[in-house]
Amino acid sequence: MGADDLRLACASLRHEITQIAHWRRLVRARLDLTVARAVLPDRLGQHAAALGTSSPAVSHNVLMGIAQAPGAAMLVTDLPRLRTAEESLATYEAAVRRALMIATDALVERLCQDPDFRALHLSAAP
Repeated sequence: MGADDLRLACASLRHEITQIAHWRRLVRARLDLTVARAVLPDRLGQHAAALGTSSPAVSHNVLMGIAQAPGAAMLVTDLPRLRTAEESLATYEAAVRRALMIATDALVERLCQDPDFRALHLSAAP
């Protein structure tokens, strides 16, 4: 096989590898969706007041519509809606993580300052 043929073969193989990787990503994504759709998570924002955050900007009905979309088709026209939902969920997650960090910091500070509180709560831990 000549050099040009080898270069062409290598280029064809590299292209094929990228196509395989793409298909593998699609298959893994469909597997993830199948598993995730089997048992849907609870409604978000039910405990927002206790967490010190607001409810997510994306509604439960919108999320349910995304999760339970009929048929197997993944329409390109859904991409903007999916991106918007993802951005909203990322913002909500960040707010909940901040609230958790604040609550954890407050608990640690309290444990460090009050030996009686520390003894009571550490002895009750499993």
